[in-house]
Amino acid sequence: MRHFFSALLGHRLEARRARYGAHEGDQARHRNQWDAAVGHYKRYLSKNPNDLGVRIRLANTLRESGDFPAAIVVLQEAIASRPTKASIRFTLAEVLDEAGFAREADEIRKRAMQLTGAVDPTDQSRSGDISYPQAPASAATRVNILIEAYVGEEHFLTSTLIS
Repeated sequence: MRHFFSALLGHRLEARRARYGAHEGDQARHRNQWDAAVGHYKRYLSKNPNDLGVRIRLANTLRESGDFPAAIVVLQEAIASRPTKASIRFTLAEVLDEAGFAREADEIRKRAMQLTGAVDPTDQSRSGDISYPQAPASAATRVNILIEAYVGEEHFLTSTLIS
């Protein structure tokens, strides 16, 4: 029984250390210490590769540091692991826009909107058009459509509102 509790405690300590690595990355990012933040996030992700929130924070850190190619690669890997998460595609579209790839960003944004149901993928009359169906009356309606894409995304606050 004693061995069981020792193993349990060891597992909890390891999990706490892993979370601390992501926290250190957040702290470095908020101090604009991009290289340190990237290092902390990468170390954390080497042990927790399925943590999508930290993966998005890594991509945003790379983006903020001006390393657009690396940010794009991280986001493409995230999309490969979670292909139905529209929010990752919206983030990738933002990075592509900032990197000067407007056409590619529009295509990614269109696919993200299809995933949220904001655009009917079978509607041929809108080819190339990423506008919203039935032209919503207000910007608030468009914002609500985007928020619906982010519902349940833990990284939404850190990647969109804080950065």
